[in-house]
Formats: sequence, C-alpha cells, structure tokens
Amino acid sequence: MYILLTALFVFVAFGVVLLYSYLQKKKANVLLASQKEEIQSTLLRLKSTQAQLIQSEKMASLGELTAGIAHEIQNPLNFVNNFSEVSNELIDEMKDEIKKGNYEEVSAIADDVKQNLTKINHNGKRADAIVKSMLEHSRIGTGQKEITDINVLCDECIRLAFHGLRAKDKSFHASFENPF
Repeated sequence: MYILLTALFVFVAFGVVLLYSYLQKKKANVLLASQKEEIQSTLLRLKSTQAQLIQSEKMASLGELTAGIAHEIQNPLNFVNNFSEVSNELIDEMKDEIKKGNYEEVSAIADDVKQNLTKINHNGKRADAIVKSMLEHSRIGTGQKEITDINVLCDECIRLAFHGLRAKDKSFHASFENPF
C-alpha cells in the first residue's frame, strides 16, 4: 500500500510538474506571439519610412537636377535677351546717326548689330542643344550604342555638377580649364 501511495504521489507530482511546464510554455508562446506581432508592425513601419525617405531623396535629387538644368538654360537665354536689348539700342543710335548723315558711324553700328545677332544666334542654338539633349535623355532608349564626343560629354557633366553644387551652396565657386 505504501508503494502504491508512493507511486501515486510520484505520478501526481510528475503530473503537476508537467502541468506547470505546459502553462509556462503556453505563457511564453503568448509572449512570443505578441512580440512577433510587435516586431512585424515595427518592420512594416520601418519599410514605410524607408520608402518615404527614398522618395524624399529622389525628389531632392530631382530638384537639384532641375535647378542645374534651369541654370544651364538660363545662361544662353540671358545672353539672347541682353544682346537683343543692346541691339535695339544700337538700332535707335543708328537711326540718329542716319539723320545726322554720319554714315561711318552707321557702318560701325551695323557691324556691332551684326556681331550681336551672331551671338544671339549662337546662344539660341546653345539653349536649343540643351533642350534637345534633355529630350533625348528622357526618351526610352533602344539600347543601341552611339558615337559620342567624350570631351563634350565630360564638359556637360562638369557643368551640370557645378550648377548642382551652386544650387545647394550659392557661395560655391570654381573655375574650369579645358585642355582640348
């Protein structure tokens, strides 16, 4: 009988230990499940934040690029505007000289107007080349290789980098020497 009671006691004790172990594992599983959900939620927020950061960086880069391109286009347009204003003033001056009969001065003024028109044409073509280059770059490429003047390409990259830096920091100054 003592043996039977001892065996029953051992069996009950073993059952209590197993029950306690089961309850501890169940509690640990519940805790792990809640931690897993929290980690997954944090991961989703992190991915969302990362996507927003990438988008923000893309927009900032696009803004810098746009500022550089606008500056590149603005330069030749400023030349065109300035030379056309000067040419208008020269035409008025030429009319005055014609009225005075000073044809030598009229000839000199006409040469200046012609020179200004040449500069206007040159800078108009520069602006046109910039816009065409932008359009060509934005088109979906066919993947075909094209012959490119590496010096022109490097010059264009240097100018765009310079203007991108100028857009960020107005106090930035640099000079370029082209050995070609």
